[in-house]
Amino acid sequence: MTKQISFRQVALSLLFVFSIPSAANASLLGQTVTCSDSGDFFNSFCDVSSNTVGAGVEFFIDTDVGEQWEIDLGSNSVSMTSIDVNALFINALLSLGDLIWANDPLAVITGITNFNATDVTGMTASHITIGDHSLVIDYGGGTVWNSGGGISFELVTTHDVPEPATIALLGLGLAGMGFARRKKKSA
Repeated sequence: MTKQISFRQVALSLLFVFSIPSAANASLLGQTVTCSDSGDFFNSFCDVSSNTVGAGVEFFIDTDVGEQWEIDLGSNSVSMTSIDVNALFINALLSLGDLIWANDPLAVITGITNFNATDVTGMTASHITIGDHSLVIDYGGGTVWNSGGGISFELVTTHDVPEPATIALLGLGLAGMGFARRKKKSA
């Protein structure tokens, strides 16, 4: 004896699935992210091209003139600290990619908050460009880094949810299936 699933059961199940809230706090911990760096007046490079986010520093940026920064990623934060730097940089870009959230892979970066710059002159939040799963920090652009100076900020994410029209089309499709089934039963 096979049990048939009713239209009402399917509709309630889909309603339940679409009503589940997304994760409130997306986290990068345990995820592998990528690093690349470029500069006009010096050769700069990330010590490794990818690393897993965890406790401690994930990347070091080195230059051929001995300057160094460390990049530390937290569950939803980024900090960049100069270790041995006392210079003005014209064009220097740090790119962090593959920022896919462990507990919410559909979450996308929509902004930054709590930006803080200490012993870095000329650095503002406008020096950071965000993508859905990446960011670029322009740590040149006329900024002056003092040794031990740094920046930090938190990433703001949002979870893409279906648009109301998509939900309405799904509902119309389910209603049509139910109507067709009811019509078939009555015939």
